[in-house]
Amino acid sequence: MASEVASEEKPITFTYLRKRAGLTQREISIAMDVTVTTVSQWETGARRPRFGQPKINKDTTWQTKKNQ
Repeated sequence: MASEVASEEKPITFTYLRKRAGLTQREISIAMDVTVTTVSQWETGARRPRFGQPKINKDTTWQTKKNQ
């Protein structure tokens, strides 16, 4: 029975998190200084985001190591 519950659970995806935050692919791309195509590729699994050195647009309220 427990395995049935686990198999029904879906993993949390980038798309889910973006939509949950109420953001569009374009808004994410602007905030992270990447193309909409890149965001789309993250969501489809064609590419993986590299978060080691985030490039966050300074016009957002997000914090980076550079502006903290």
